[in-house]
Amino acid sequence: PTAMIIEEAPLFFAVIQFLANRGIRVPQQVPLISADADPAFVWCSPPISHIRWDPAPVIQRVPATTAGSVR
Repeated sequence: PTAMIIEEAPLFFAVIQFLANRGIRVPQQVPLISADADPAFVWCSPPISHIRWDPAPVIQRVPATTAGSVR
């Protein structure tokens, strides 16, 4: 992949470890982006790219997009 977006910080660290165990360097070979702005990221070097977003608009749309599809 050209990059990976990881949803949660614990999974993000697991992916880094998984890739390192296989000799794949982050971010040189596979850039990772976290969708979770975890406070632990301040201790990481190189810095962790992360997205800060408000999930409220997405959560509000879920009932409209799933209405009638759940049985």
